[in-house]
Amino acid sequence: MLFIIIIIIIIIIIVSQSVSQSVSQSVSQSVSQSVSQSVSQSVSQSVSQSVSQSVSQSVSQSVSQSVSQSVSQSVSQAVSQSVSQSVSQSVSQSVSQSVSLSVSQSVSQSVSQSVCQSVS
Repeated sequence: MLFIIIIIIIIIIIVSQSVSQSVSQSVSQSVSQSVSQSVSQSVSQSVSQSVSQSVSQSVSQSVSQSVSQSVSQSVSQAVSQSVSQSVSQSVSQSVSQSVSLSVSQSVSQSVSQSVCQSVS
């Protein structure tokens, strides 16, 4: 009878260890998978956000610089052409008026001298 009780106890211990190992492995795998997925998702989201922000800032700065340079060049050319035309017209008018006055005075003096000589 004692032998049978010992055998039953041994069987209970073996079954208990087997169940314990099985439960331990199951819990360990479940926790490991859960932690792995959580960490993977967190890292993936963090990297994705970081890359997205970096690309967005880079594109934004590039577009901003390009637009700024284009506008600056356009304004500079427009102002330069306007000033150039204005100065050119002013110089042209001034020279024209000077030449006209000079020719007019010269012709007037010549005619006056000619008339004076004729009369004399």
